[in-house]
Amino acid sequence: MVNQSPKPEPLTARVAVHPIHDLLEYLVPENLREKVQPGTLVRVPLGKRENPGLVIELGAASGRKELRPILEVFREDPVINSELLELLRWAAGYYLAPLSSLVELALPPGLENPPPGEPRTHLFRIAEGLDPDKLLAQVQPSAPVQAEILQQLASSRELSLSDLPPERRTQYLRALREMKRKGWVRGFYREEELLAGAGVKELTSDQEKALAAIEAGLRAGIFETHLLFGVTASGKTEIYLRAAARALDAQKGVIILVPEIALVPQIAGRFRASFGAKVGVLHSGLPRRERIDSWVRIQTGQAPLVIGTRSAVFAPLPAPGLIVVDEEYDEAYKQEEGVRYNARDLAIVRGKLTGATVILGSATPALESFANAAAGKYHLLTLPSRVDGRTLPPVTVVDLRAANLGSDWTKNPLSPFLKERIAAHQKEGGKVILFLNRRGYSNSVLCQDCGQAIRCPNCSVSLILHKARKILLCHYCGFSIPPPDVCPACNSHRVRMFGVGTERIEEEMTRDFPGLSFRRLDRDTAHRIGAPARILRDFAAGGVEMLMGTKMVTKGHDFPGVSLVGVVLADLSLDLPDFRAAERTFELLAQVAGRAGRGEHPGEVVVQTFLPDHYAIDLARAQDYPAFYRAELESRKKFFYPPFSRLVQFLVSGVNAQKVEESSERLKEELEGKLTGGTTKPGKAVQVLGPAPAAYAKIRGRHRFQILIKYPPDFRIQAPLAKILELHPHRQLAAGVTFSVDIDPQSLL
Repeated sequence: MVNQSPKPEPLTARVAVHPIHDLLEYLVPENLREKVQPGTLVRVPLGKRENPGLVIELGAASGRKELRPILEVFREDPVINSELLELLRWAAGYYLAPLSSLVELALPPGLENPPPGEPRTHLFRIAEGLDPDKLLAQVQPSAPVQAEILQQLASSRELSLSDLPPERRTQYLRALREMKRKGWVRGFYREEELLAGAGVKELTSDQEKALAAIEAGLRAGIFETHLLFGVTASGKTEIYLRAAARALDAQKGVIILVPEIALVPQIAGRFRASFGAKVGVLHSGLPRRERIDSWVRIQTGQAPLVIGTRSAVFAPLPAPGLIVVDEEYDEAYKQEEGVRYNARDLAIVRGKLTGATVILGSATPALESFANAAAGKYHLLTLPSRVDGRTLPPVTVVDLRAANLGSDWTKNPLSPFLKERIAAHQKEGGKVILFLNRRGYSNSVLCQDCGQAIRCPNCSVSLILHKARKILLCHYCGFSIPPPDVCPACNSHRVRMFGVGTERIEEEMTRDFPGLSFRRLDRDTAHRIGAPARILRDFAAGGVEMLMGTKMVTKGHDFPGVSLVGVVLADLSLDLPDFRAAERTFELLAQVAGRAGRGEHPGEVVVQTFLPDHYAIDLARAQDYPAFYRAELESRKKFFYPPFSRLVQFLVSGVNAQKVEESSERLKEELEGKLTGGTTKPGKAVQVLGPAPAAYAKIRGRHRFQILIKYPPDFRIQAPLAKILELHPHRQLAAGVTFSVDIDPQSLL
């Protein structure tokens, strides 16, 4: 009798399936046992549907219930490695979010079922590991065009379809297709990039000191966080480039994070000039097929250097050794919907998990970051001067109270002085940037008889006039109506526009400077894929003399020809009911001022304001971050705000205002029961503030109440909050009343 091998014990997998909060357990079929591992992308049954899911862990079957089997493994190898899986687990616990939602952030949409066809081809390069000279020796005499292409690729690294001579385009494309079939070249797509010069040839002494400190950590392979505090145009990007080269030489991956998609083309151009095909781009603005293609290149090690926005912190690099967060202060690193994570903070956590070096770079660091450096948690590296001996541009503050006496500022948003300086710089060939952090034509429409503003019926905000589209628009829910001729409240014909937006400034510039070529960059002009890059490319190339827009024009851009920066109204962010209002104002003004004077033209900045004596505006004029830090720190300490505390925001919403308020009161009682008095240091109580109507009390038809928790930095708040969330697994307090939780909120609006 032949002995039969014992049947293996049943194996189960716990799988994250979006949007289910808890992990689901499935049976691993015998035919899939060798393929299913933690990090594997699978297809599983969910009710009557079949969904993709990610295997989180394996275990033995309990036998207590009948389990449904995994149906399919989408990819042979795990799509998420153990280190990245650990980061997702940590983030789910810290931000009190479903692990399935973190998985969804880390994987490109449609990875389990990519769109048909190859990615769009725009550029061609020699395939990885091949020598163009050796390929030339294999080219048949009957294929001279292939030889010509190889010679071009050998000298310029890549060939763009837009560079092909029109009369020979068909020949080139036929040859390129044949070379792709042979595996000699690889075709791919990417956004057009901005080339901002080759950078500096020699480092300043301050740059050398900073780079030496960073390289020491890279060589040791230990986790360190450096705060690279350098004035605008001090050469921070050059340090990123050289540190990246050291990491790649050590066979380590690199992640470079920037806050906005509009910044990706310029920095990608700088890095591709040095590292070529090793660079991969990852952000939500890529078409789906290109995003998947880029993700796969990163995951398989073909692109070990990743450039992207906040979601690129989850890039599937096998072994990240350097993580850079440029403009680390920027609130765009904080996701405001879904999983409310902060990519800057997760970059530090990922660095700790992998033993990577982390660089936080900025001319205006977040107050919490600078406080961490002052406390010794981060290594402070300073670049106090601009490269090439350039000086910071002088700043002139125009007091609008005096400049427009006897006139309506809405009718004359640009002061005579600012107009005079625009004309002077235009005459001298300098470029101009105008900044106003408000889009649209005017920010409110009022009746002069009854005083009523025309407001959104769904939100607690005024409708914004967009003159070109001939609508009044809500920037929160999208509600719109045609501009009325009479007041809807009292039928008066004395309806008037108040306030100014970028569209209004565009009209002003067209009227007063008819020969000036300009582009407007805001959410209205940048909604199409690639539009920001095209606008910035036109400005960089010299065909456009003025760039005007919202905060999209303020950060990170390096345009050497800019000689004048004008701030139309510096006060806007000071009006916001948020404890970070002064910090946001200082950052915006200092950053936009830093766009001037980066080239041959000496820079100049003009700041218009109704509050010239406010310390945020005065210290931004002087570019004095240390003084601002000291002044702001005193205010934060007095009112127990970060960095002296940490925050959690509960936002309760529903269509019935009374039910929302009552539910908020009950939630506060639950929070106080779990949290108050639970400190680790005497005399520092956890504070549960509210509930109170949110700054915008109604958005998209839902009334909103806020509860704010302040707690000492050493208090571990996640565990008690998790117990409360267990009582409300669907984040629901009553019928039609839900809530969200924001750990470390960046905005209290």
